[in-house]
Order: sequence, then structure tokens, then C-alpha cells
Amino acid sequence: MLSSLKNLTVSRAEKRRALQSYAKVLPRALRKEHGRRRRYTARQVRETITRRGLDPAYSPYAISMYTSALECRSSGISDEDRHEYRSEVAGLFFGGNERFTALDALELAPTGAGFGGDGAGTDVGAFGAADAGSDAGSD
Repeated sequence: MLSSLKNLTVSRAEKRRALQSYAKVLPRALRKEHGRRRRYTARQVRETITRRGLDPAYSPYAISMYTSALECRSSGISDEDRHEYRSEVAGLFFGGNERFTALDALELAPTGAGFGGDGAGTDVGAFGAADAGSDAGSD
């Protein structure tokens, strides 16, 4: 019992670190490699995770964060899973706003050469209302 509890704790911490890197490092990396966009392709997200040495274990979360619903479905992520992943990420980093876009994540990401550091800092963004120009609702 203790062993499984310890594994669960490690797994939660690992997942949390991966999601932090997806929220704080990945947006700037995507912008640098592919330009400033509201949405990217699943391939762009996967390749950027690999090139930046981020943990690929939770990449369906990153794909759900940075691509459209259609792109998620074509990547094998169901609408239900996408909603679950985005809801979890929104609760951790975007003040519960599930309509966040890659541009919102870019605002959350630290600036400068040290982005991605140790994950310290604000975990909840100030995105209480959906971006008026967001295409998130059109997925």
C-alpha cells in the first residue's frame, strides 16, 4: 500500500512538472519555432516538446492546450479527454478559464533568457474572461 501511494505521489509531482513546462516553456518555444498563433498543429507541438527536451509522457495535455478540437480528434484525443485535459490545465494555470489559447499561455510564460527555470512564480493566470478575439469557442 505504501509503495503504491509513493508511486502515486511521484506520478503527481512528475505530471505537475510536465504541465508546468507545457504552460510556461512550450508557448515561447512554439512561438520561436512556428510564429505567434492561437493554435498550432499536433505535429508542431510534439516536435517542439522533443526538441526542447520536455517530458513527452503527458503530451496529450499539450496537444489539447495548443491545437483545435479537430486537430485533437485527428491525433486520437477524444472530445471528452480534450475537455478533461483543458479543464485540469485551466484550473492550474488559467484561473479556471477553459477557453484559453496559445496566446494566453504566451502571456503566462516568463520572459527573457531564463524562461522555464524552476517553475517558481505564479501558477494561476489572470485570464478570468475569454479572449474577445479567441477562436477557442469555434472548435
